[in-house]
Order: sequence, then C-alpha cells, then structure tokens
Amino acid sequence: MQGTFKIILKSQNELTQNVCPAGFWLDGANDKNSAMYSTALAAYHSNTKVKIYADESQDWSGLSSKECKLKLIVLEPK
Repeated sequence: MQGTFKIILKSQNELTQNVCPAGFWLDGANDKNSAMYSTALAAYHSNTKVKIYADESQDWSGLSSKECKLKLIVLEPK
C-alpha cells in the first residue's frame, strides 16, 4: 500500500466506531510519522491501551471503507 499503515483497535467506543469504523491510517513514507508507528507497535506488543487522536475528514483514498488519518497516539498508563 505504498508505505501506508492501517491500525485497527481491539475495542472501540461507540463514537470511534461511528466516526472511524474501519480504523485509522498512517502515512509510513513520511519520516515524521515514525514515532507514531513505533508507539503503535509498542502498544501492540505490550498489549497496552492507547488514546488516539485522528482527523476524520481525511479518509484513506486507497480503500473503499472509512478510515481516519492518525494524528497522535499516546500509550495509556497501566
């Protein structure tokens, strides 16, 4: 997908499910996003909850489903 990553949460609250039902996307080709990608991987491997901030107006044009552009991902304290 030309360096674009899709992130799907294990569980989403109702608002997230309504606004970004197919998950979130991140442009991996942009090196400014490497920290967010690393945070997403760390959360996945450590099974840590995250807080996501996204732009719902920026859908990933490469897919027919609705994804929101990931702007910030923060690990939640355990």
